[in-house]
Amino acid sequence: MDKASDAKPPAGGKKRRGRGRKRIARVAIEDRVLKAEVPAGSRFKGYESFLVQDLVLRPVALRFRRERWATPDGRTIVAPLPPGIWGHFGPDLRRFVLAQSHQGQVTVPRLVALLEAIGIEVSKRQVPRRPAAAAPSDLVVL
Repeated sequence: MDKASDAKPPAGGKKRRGRGRKRIARVAIEDRVLKAEVPAGSRFKGYESFLVQDLVLRPVALRFRRERWATPDGRTIVAPLPPGIWGHFGPDLRRFVLAQSHQGQVTVPRLVALLEAIGIEVSKRQVPRRPAAAAPSDLVVL
């Protein structure tokens, strides 16, 4: 009876391994080499890795200097903005605001306070506004 209550080894005599997955880095890893102050005569033995994850939130302002041309017939031609740029807020900022408002359920006043703390100048009325240049099917915040 004692033998019947013991756990049986899996078939084939091999031990069962866990179902762990390989971890795939979602972000690029930047290497920085840190120098140590060592006494003379020391031997180099390689590196010891230490991984630190961080998030950088900083405002970036891009000024697009668009060429303007006057044609002989009196029209003015202005160089177009890059794809994905419309209004005065970039696609990454829009993506951040969408994630905060929908996934994080952050209210508009708190979102405005967060953006101002980061250094983005935005008013309370600009956050939920959808620009007229956007297609009606686009869901846009800011």
